Amino acid sequence: MKLQQPPCTDAWQVLTPTAIALDDEDMWHRGASPPFVHVSSSASSAEREAFFRGLRPDLREHDRTNSTMAQAVALDTVSKQFPVKTSRRDPVLVLDRVSLRASPGEIVAILGPSGCGKSTILRLIGGLEAPSDGRVVIGDRPVTTTDDRCSVVFQEPRLLPWRDVASNVALGANRRRGGTDERSRDLIDRLLARVSLTEFSRSYPHQLSGGMAQRVALARGLAAEPEVLLLDEPFAALDALTRMQMQDLLVEVWSDREPTVVLVTHDVDEALYLADRIIILSGSRPASIVAEIAVPVARPRDHTDPVFFDLRARILGHFGLGHGTKRPGQGQPLDTRSIAAD
Repeated sequence: MKLQQPPCTDAWQVLTPTAIALDDEDMWHRGASPPFVHVSSSASSAEREAFFRGLRPDLREHDRTNSTMAQAVALDTVSKQFPVKTSRRDPVLVLDRVSLRASPGEIVAILGPSGCGKSTILRLIGGLEAPSDGRVVIGDRPVTTTDDRCSVVFQEPRLLPWRDVASNVALGANRRRGGTDERSRDLIDRLLARVSLTEFSRSYPHQLSGGMAQRVALARGLAAEPEVLLLDEPFAALDALTRMQMQDLLVEVWSDREPTVVLVTHDVDEALYLADRIIILSGSRPASIVAEIAVPVARPRDHTDPVFFDLRARILGHFGLGHGTKRPGQGQPLDTRSIAAD
């Protein structure tokens, strides 16, 4: 495996409708400095995984006692193209031979400009899209259709307005265990307590704040006890303070069972705070992986950890923004909350 040390050390929501077993009445419309390395594009996915496991020995499968349900996720030279329905042009190639792997119980963030194919990767993992070439595997089973091992949490809560909070969360539990047995009720009660919504269990979506609604969506996604949790910019619509609180909450509830998590985000700081590893996609079309960056910081993490400043500078360098990032005390830092290109 070819590794290259960078020249400087300053630098790196509701389940989808198709993923839930819904009743007919519930149908709705159906997306010091750390060790920085660049991994050669010639390295295989297995080589990359072995290297990152070396950086983070706590991610080894046999050491993760709480993640018995977690499954590895792998994309093997996956390409995806979409037809252009309004013209006779050739199909648009969005992803080109993308290979990546998330180990069981690992949190992997996918970072890249808007429109580069991040959400498409999530939809491929969840079985909501089929690859044009290559294959997607969860555990030892290829993904060929909507996969009930996955739960998806989106940017919008998408709660059913005619159901109260507890009933919305129950949709997730219904997927896996019927929703009427005592264990399901206990699970729902426990999740509502975990997201501090017990007293709002009989409230309806229109009675909730944005942060509360997103907590319901997170609880619903976790109620299915997924092996893989897919997060598509789940906190992007929240204000900065609520977003940070939700990030802490996500880590807390993740630690209960430690499912594998694949997170799509535009927020550099969010990726650093939550992820064990960050995958950066190119802004060109078709997208490819340009870097994989480990975040060797133990949990619980601190938003002010100085290691994050070096990592942030390295990441921003991939988007031509690195020169604008300054450490505390060196003037006003660049706002790095979004790297959206459009």
